[in-house]
Amino acid sequence: MTFFSALEKLLAGPFAGQFLAFILTTAGSIAVYFLRARVQIVWTRTNQFAHRVKQRAANNAASPEPATQPAITEVLVHTASFIVQNKGRAIANDVEFVLNYNPDELSVWSQRQYIVEQNPEGRQIVRFETLAPKEVVTINVITVGREMPAALTVRCKEAIGKFIEVYPQQQMPRALIFVARIVFLLGVYFILERLTALILFALMLGGFR
Repeated sequence: MTFFSALEKLLAGPFAGQFLAFILTTAGSIAVYFLRARVQIVWTRTNQFAHRVKQRAANNAASPEPATQPAITEVLVHTASFIVQNKGRAIANDVEFVLNYNPDELSVWSQRQYIVEQNPEGRQIVRFETLAPKEVVTINVITVGREMPAALTVRCKEAIGKFIEVYPQQQMPRALIFVARIVFLLGVYFILERLTALILFALMLGGFR
C-alpha cells in the first residue's frame, strides 16, 4: 500500500474529519511556534592568546653613573575576543555582557554606543541598549601582567544568552552545500512519509475493528 492510496482511503473513511482536524491543528501550531518573532542571544569566545612582550627599561638621564645597556624585561599580555549575536527576529533590549573583573583595555566593534559599569560585587558589565535582529558585536579584551577575566554571562531583558562552541572550519563550495540541503530535505520527506503512512495504517486498522 502506497502513501497516497492509504491517504485516499482514510479521507474516504469515517475518520476523515478527525484526521484533517489533527493535521491542520498540528501544522498550525508548528508554524506559529517557529515563525513567531523572538529574541535569541548567543555568544562565544573566538580566540584567546598570551603574548610575551619584551620591553627595555628606560635609562635614568639624571644618574651620574655611565650609561649601561638597558635591561630587557618581559611582560605577559593576554588578549581575547568575544562575539555576541542576536539570532532571533525580535529586538533584544538591555543586553549585558558580564566579565569577572575589569580588564586593562576593552573595545567594541562594530562602533556603537555602549556603557561600561560595575555591579556591587565589582564585576564589569558592558551594556548595550539594544541588539537588532541578526546584529553582531565583537568585544576585544586585553590584560597586562595578569590573567584574563572570565566572561560570566550574557543576558538581556527577554532571554538568557546561550554559549556556543566555535571552531575554524573550511569554507565548503556553495554547490556542495546546495546538494547537501537537497539530500537533507529528501530525507526529511521520506521520514515524514513513513511516519504518516504508519499513522494512517494504524487508524485504518482501528476503523476495521
